Amino acid sequence: MKNIRFKNLDPSLVNSLVLYQKKFLNELNGNIFFEKEIIRNMKNKSFHTDLCLENNSIKGFLLAQKKTDFFEVYSLFVSPDLRRVGIAMTLLSNLIDRCKKEKIGKIFLEVMEFNKAAKNLYLKNNFKTYGKRDDYYKSQDKVFAAMLMKLELKWILIEKYLE
Repeated sequence: MKNIRFKNLDPSLVNSLVLYQKKFLNELNGNIFFEKEIIRNMKNKSFHTDLCLENNSIKGFLLAQKKTDFFEVYSLFVSPDLRRVGIAMTLLSNLIDRCKKEKIGKIFLEVMEFNKAAKNLYLKNNFKTYGKRDDYYKSQDKVFAAMLMKLELKWILIEKYLE
């Protein structure tokens, strides 16, 4: 993975992120963030945007929002040609590190029921399934359930208890 680096989204990369999402519109099931929405969210310090760049070209991203005492992952995506090399794991780890710094104890997300690779990534990182939304996603005239998953960061909860 030469020339791979991770960084927070800055204004100079917003347009590139929008174009990147549009390139993978079908794989993202049409769930993309547009320029105005991204810029508005970037002004909010509770918004988490982490990019994977290869030779200054976006190859993956994670978008999440901090709510009162948890983060909600809106989107995690890696280019198909760079999957299974640890990029998604690094993006997720960066969010977990932020949670630790800010003493946030939980991360919530939803994943399409048939997306085994994503579910395995989350399970490998100790996420647990806590619910299901039937017929939540629509893809190519079919509907799929969303699996609701959460990660409880136990060391955060212990640290808060000890304070």
